[in-house]
Amino acid sequence: GRATGRIYNVGDEPAFTIQEWVQAIGKVAGWQGTIVSLPEERLPERLVVKLNTNQDLFFDTTRIRQELGYREMVSLDEALKHTIAWQRANPPTDIDAHLFDYTLEDVVLAELQEKPETTS
Repeated sequence: GRATGRIYNVGDEPAFTIQEWVQAIGKVAGWQGTIVSLPEERLPERLVVKLNTNQDLFFDTTRIRQELGYREMVSLDEALKHTIAWQRANPPTDIDAHLFDYTLEDVVLAELQEKPETTS
């Protein structure tokens, strides 16, 4: 077939940043919160995520879209609605509560309000 021996990238269009994903999921879920981004040096060690997110990762999906007619079957909002509904109906049963420290997050936010400095 026409795809034999060809390599195709599959990805979302447009590509979102992590913050854009959080905003899209929050909107569809009906979340009314505020996203607060802080530089790593302003976070307690316990809240630092040990990932290098300084790089961008984009997949060029032009070939699969042009040659094979690939397209998203449902809108992003519709896909997120279905995913959120499934997640709510099937919550994980083995969450380690120690992975979440909402009290510490509240302390960091309170300190931020007292001494704003820079946020992004």
